[in-house]
Amino acid sequence: ESLLVSADDLVSFYVDAAWENNENVNGTRILSAARQLTLIEKLTKEAVCLGFSNITGAWISGTVAEYETMKEYLLNGFTGSERKYDIKAADEETILAQMAIVSSAWDALKPLIASIANEEDGWSDSHHLKDVVWASDQLLKAMDIAV
Repeated sequence: ESLLVSADDLVSFYVDAAWENNENVNGTRILSAARQLTLIEKLTKEAVCLGFSNITGAWISGTVAEYETMKEYLLNGFTGSERKYDIKAADEETILAQMAIVSSAWDALKPLIASIANEEDGWSDSHHLKDVVWASDQLLKAMDIAV
């Protein structure tokens, strides 16, 4: 988790510097899209580690909520605490088309993750784990193109 915080801090410096050079730069959108990649990886790790260490279903559900909130911001826009942190609603055809692919991949992964979050003591089926890893990989590939 601390690595995510450090990465977010570092990228925030980028957004600030980019804004100083050009107020039209979509730095926060880029940061948010890249953060989605990190959240997908985090979610997969949490799902795999459920039942080992301190990972709980509630923790996984929190990561799901964070991912979905950011996905909503990327599609529909967001007004930040300062104008440089605003996210413009997606209106470019190429972005909308790729985000439709991302949404489809998320729709395949989310129910797998939800069922795992209900298994507090770990995995009941190794095939289910393979499905999660495969679906996560598909989502990562789709989101990587979107970034």
